[in-house]
Amino acid sequence: MAKISCFEDTDCRRAAQYLVTIVAVLLVGYLLSILPVMIRLEFAGGLLAADLILFVSRLTALGLFFLFARHAMAAIRDEGGTLSFIRGIVEPTAVLVIVVIGQGLLWQVIDPFVGVNGKTVYFGVVITLIVMAGIWLVFRAYQQAPELVDAAQYLTAHFPKLMPEQRNRCSACGEKLSLGAKFCSHCGHKIEEALKCLNCGEKLVPGQKYCQHCGKAVVATIPTDSER
Repeated sequence: MAKISCFEDTDCRRAAQYLVTIVAVLLVGYLLSILPVMIRLEFAGGLLAADLILFVSRLTALGLFFLFARHAMAAIRDEGGTLSFIRGIVEPTAVLVIVVIGQGLLWQVIDPFVGVNGKTVYFGVVITLIVMAGIWLVFRAYQQAPELVDAAQYLTAHFPKLMPEQRNRCSACGEKLSLGAKFCSHCGHKIEEALKCLNCGEKLVPGQKYCQHCGKAVVATIPTDSER
């Protein structure tokens, strides 16, 4: 049985291992926290053993999340385009997520023991770290922006090829016509030539008196280049 190509890469395998471990750590932490003994056991300051277990498990999960992000970033091949942009912003994004979530977890534990001055210092440090991580993320996104531009240009250039060809139908039998066909391949009916405006070159419907694209009067029309 053929292996999935992703798991042939060491970094990809490590990223998958860390992801599974994160889920396991959070699950075990939750199960331990709902045990009756953990809910009843109380430490100084009213801190429950259940809350402490949840804090440790979530903090451990955040550390594992950073390792997961590092290996996931290394597993993404730097070949340009959208994936390279994602690869460039994975690390600062992971740091920003860890800081935002981690500060909330830490505050739940130290809140009963911190005074007014301690709160001011704590939140000052937290805000500084969040701003620094945000600036890092914006800077890396700025550096990798050309990769998104290249990807957009590639999609723009190849998008028409991904669209199915639009074909007209024969007015006599209703079958689809090949592009540029002058006669129907099913019934032999002659296909009416499409006309175009002499002023703007857009296609016209027979009987039009004015072009719907430029508004000029249809004095004379000629067949389109593709259907001459």
